[in-house]
Order: sequence, then C-alpha cells, then structure tokens
Amino acid sequence: MKILVTGGAGYVGSHAIRSLARHGHRVTVYDNLSTGHRFLADGFELIVADLDDAPQLSGALSDIDLVMHFAGSAYVGESVQIPESIFTTTYRMAWRW
Repeated sequence: MKILVTGGAGYVGSHAIRSLARHGHRVTVYDNLSTGHRFLADGFELIVADLDDAPQLSGALSDIDLVMHFAGSAYVGESVQIPESIFTTTYRMAWRW
C-alpha cells in the first residue's frame, strides 16, 4: 500500500513511517520541516511543502492509497499565545477543500 504521512519528519510521524516500512508499505513523507527534521525522513521519499499548498498536495495525493495525518504545531502554547496563526491555516484549508 502507498501511504502519505503528513508530519512524517516529526517525532510521532517518524516512528509511524518506520513501522509502516517494516510492514512492507511504500511511504511518502509530506512535511514543511517547520518543527520536523529532515534526517528523520532519511530513506523515505520526502516532499517539503505546506499543507495549504494545493498544487503540491494534489500532486502528492495522486497515487496514494491512504493518508496518515500527524502534521501540526509542536508547541501547544503557541495556539494559546497566537491563536490566529493556527486559525488562519486551518480556516484556509477548510474552505479550500
């Protein structure tokens, strides 16, 4: 199965991609690397882009069987201190799709 893992270069996502690969799945990592790390996706196809980049995301989804979504802000305090940063991206995504 071909699986796209958003946030696959983060802590939880990087564990998921390794487990999926061990079980024989073909994994593509989709991460903007804002809080993730490129080295955590070593050995996997890596697409560096934001989730609100519609052309990149559409291309990444073209031959995917399943999506596992781990992308998100790694800093919970940010959503309280700067809620508009989270809201803006979420709002754009909801209305685009």
